[in-house]
Amino acid sequence: MSLSLIAITGCSIKSNKTSEIIKAPTFPKDFSDIPSMIEESGLKELKSSNTFIKSIPTGRNDPFLPPSRQSVKPRIPKSFKFLGFISTGKSISAFVSFNNESGTIKKGDIGGKTTKLLPNGWLVSDLNKSSQLLKLSFKNSESILKLMPERNYDIKIIR
Repeated sequence: MSLSLIAITGCSIKSNKTSEIIKAPTFPKDFSDIPSMIEESGLKELKSSNTFIKSIPTGRNDPFLPPSRQSVKPRIPKSFKFLGFISTGKSISAFVSFNNESGTIKKGDIGGKTTKLLPNGWLVSDLNKSSQLLKLSFKNSESILKLMPERNYDIKIIR
């Protein structure tokens, strides 16, 4: 009986010896050293969130106005007055008054940024002494003011 038991159990037990050999990966020589200098990605640094949000134009200045199918040209305030020109050599300026203040403005002046003599955001886009015109821009529109002949106070400084 013992012989039959050995014969039965000997056939039923299988030897499942699996041998696995784990080897460390081999890297090419190019990747063996850590680079000493990091390459520039060429990506631009993002603006701050407030700067980014302010750069996105939104809606109308007054959202409660009824819808308009016509483009409305911004009007120059009634308190703005174009009084004359002054030229010194190569530079030319315009005499103006706005909100009870008066003085001179030149091409490139921006209201609220470089001068108090213009409404906020308005730009002096051109001064033309020969045609007596002052061109003001606001957003995508332009307004042209003509100097009245009876109010021409053209002053030249002689040195």
